[in-house]
Amino acid sequence: MNLDSSPYQVSLNDGAHQLRIFHNSPCPDQPFSVSSLTASGRFVPCATLLVRLLKAPVNSSHQTLQRSMVPQTNWTKLGLFQARPDYSDGVYYSDSAKPSAGESCFYEAMANRSVVSVREIVHQFAGNKTLSTDNKISSWIHQKLSRLPGNIPQTFNLTYVSRYIATYGVKFALDRAINLPWVGLTMAHFCFNPPAAFYYGSQWMKYDYPIFVKALDVNSFQQWPTWLDGFKSCPHRAYHEYSTVIIHLYKSNVNSNKDALGQKEDTHRRVTLKKEHLHYTLRSEAWTALHVFSRGYCNTGVYQLPLYQGAPSQVILHFLSQGKCISIMNSLLRKEMIKLVEGASVLVRIADGRWDGEFRYTIQDIDQSYMPKDVLDLYSKEPSGGKIAELMARETSQQQVEEILQSYGMLDSRITNNLCTAHSQIVQRHLKWAGEREQELYCHPPHMDSSGEGEMGRWESSSREDESCRFLVGIGECLKADRYSLVSSYQHVLSQLHKLL
Repeated sequence: MNLDSSPYQVSLNDGAHQLRIFHNSPCPDQPFSVSSLTASGRFVPCATLLVRLLKAPVNSSHQTLQRSMVPQTNWTKLGLFQARPDYSDGVYYSDSAKPSAGESCFYEAMANRSVVSVREIVHQFAGNKTLSTDNKISSWIHQKLSRLPGNIPQTFNLTYVSRYIATYGVKFALDRAINLPWVGLTMAHFCFNPPAAFYYGSQWMKYDYPIFVKALDVNSFQQWPTWLDGFKSCPHRAYHEYSTVIIHLYKSNVNSNKDALGQKEDTHRRVTLKKEHLHYTLRSEAWTALHVFSRGYCNTGVYQLPLYQGAPSQVILHFLSQGKCISIMNSLLRKEMIKLVEGASVLVRIADGRWDGEFRYTIQDIDQSYMPKDVLDLYSKEPSGGKIAELMARETSQQQVEEILQSYGMLDSRITNNLCTAHSQIVQRHLKWAGEREQELYCHPPHMDSSGEGEMGRWESSSREDESCRFLVGIGECLKADRYSLVSSYQHVLSQLHKLL
């Protein structure tokens, strides 16, 4: 475009600027602009670029001067060279790079970093290559930074920005489940392993409670539920090289009085909401795991994780604490100690606790390294089916719907200890009955009988094992209860444990 003859008025954004650096390249399908770059993903915290944009000097004939045409001694006089200002001079326009609250925390740690030159660090990147001179170093850097036209640069890994500090801890978010094999309400919680206290009995719960995800979006699909909780902060998490997040999902049905007529009394727990009784039932379950740390840094990214049938046993949890999560999971899958829920997955985010609201992402940012590569197409189905709001009876008022969701969200304070105690007792009893061979069976898929009733594990070796499974299902059905119902449920727990043990 010839600007001299163009009807548009164009001004040069000249001056000194401090610009943000983004972790990935702009979308090639969109016109290149500032908005296309900033909308493509997250910026790299605490990293900026200092640039200067100046009008090109011209001669008396208004022709642009070039350094090749002028002796170097005259560059400064003719404006072909200007000394770089110091940052402390305050000449760089930096409004677009003002530190966020999260970055301020990062800066505190980065201020104490040791100074490392490019010459020192390049040898670590080069590996076994001998770079004995500056010319060889420059050639190697030039080779690495040169890319063929059309090649998209590799995304910057945001994990390795600043080493993990336990005071700030970890942030974790369960955003969505994808293509679940059940319909109904889906409950979810997560915990860290080690210690995975939820799976070892209520006596350990006080040391590390599981964290429940509560803000269920009623406008999402039942088999594609979305949670609006966002990041859950988990400060003061001790560093463990092979620490994992265990994500656990449960199918939960909710029925009104008339829907529950004819159901067995011992398979439901009743919740009273303003004189109307609702019945909650926990049935099928699924789980998955994600690594928390990497080489002293907190894992930071967005992941799609495949779901596995049943619940993680103590044996599985021990294996996960001894090695890299993705390697252990693949090994357990090959040995058939765990089994995939075909086509079902979850979308999660994990970040260093210092990340703030700047943690945005696009579909291109989703890491699928945990997904089974040979059947990846099964995990890309579009949402369909009934929505969560359709679970509520048509005559249910909006206020009653909100109360149902409120009861769903208050699960953790009432049911956790009962679920955990029952879970631990059943596992211990099962291991005593079946021995080491049966430990693998504990991870098999939930057994579904002809009537569609599910069990929380597949223990088929004896009638007492089936009784244990039914008991565990019964314990899990109480999502929220008033004090009288809670006491009654607790008495039921004690009586059933007495019979079993």
